[in-house]
Amino acid sequence: MILVAEDDADIAQLLRRLFERAGFEVVEAGDGSAALAGARTRRPDVVVTDLDMPVLDGLGLCRALRGDPLAGPRAAVAAPPTTVSAAGRRRSTSVPGITATAAAPERRAG
Repeated sequence: MILVAEDDADIAQLLRRLFERAGFEVVEAGDGSAALAGARTRRPDVVVTDLDMPVLDGLGLCRALRGDPLAGPRAAVAAPPTTVSAAGRRRSTSVPGITATAAAPERRAG
């Protein structure tokens, strides 16, 4: 089972369709706190999380999952693998607990 933690409903729906077409059961959560609660009750094999979410962000979710024996999935995947600092510079987000990262497409200006 895959737990998708994503606050954008369109992206969550896209991921659900993608994974269900591949034969996976999918559970959605709209923020990191809801995802952590869902992981504790559903014990997913994989958590796919956005990094920028309300209540508990994706990095905090991954840390919490790895530290919680009742919630820890076999793998946690976060997207995107970089964040943009206040100065506009991209930086890597290497965090213990994230098994893999998935690249998000860059938006083109104008």
